[in-house]
This record gives sequence, C-alpha cells and structure tokens, in this order.
Amino acid sequence: RHYNTDDRMVPLMVRIAWEIANKVATVINVKTIFRESAPQAIRKIGDARACLDKWSKTYLAVREKIELSGRDQRWEFDKKKLFDRTNYMKDRCADLA
Repeated sequence: RHYNTDDRMVPLMVRIAWEIANKVATVINVKTIFRESAPQAIRKIGDARACLDKWSKTYLAVREKIELSGRDQRWEFDKKKLFDRTNYMKDRCADLA
C-alpha cells in the first residue's frame, strides 16, 4: 500500500541491493579473506556468490509473478541501478572461487 508507485519502490529496491552488496563486501574482504583457511574462504565466497545470485533470481521471479497476475503495476525498474554492483561482485566471487 505504501510502496505502490515506482517513485517509492525504486529507492526501496536500490536500498535492498545496496545492503546485500555491503554485507557481501564485509564478509568477502580481500584484506582478510586470504588469511583464512582455503576451505573456509572458498565456502564464504561460494555463499556470497549464491546470495548475490539469489537476489537477482528472486527479483525476477517476483516480477514475473506480478506480471502474470495482471493485478498490480508492472515492475519496470532500472536494472542497472539494481544489479550492476551485485552482478559485478558475483562475477568477482566466481573469479575467486
């Protein structure tokens, strides 16, 4: 009800993406991740990559569900704002793993 317009939803979705990216950046800190044992570092990197992947897949699944229902306004948000940083981070996690 309160997030029923793009003007309200976009900042919310951008904030969610920002929080996810910041959490991953905290856990996968290049200054400290390589001090951990290899299996532990690989697990953390894999978990971070899965989290980042889940963010985009969940967004797309919810968007599809809303569009198929035909009840609510379509989600046509700027994907660059929502996914540029998280996709970049996901790619770097793949490079590290």
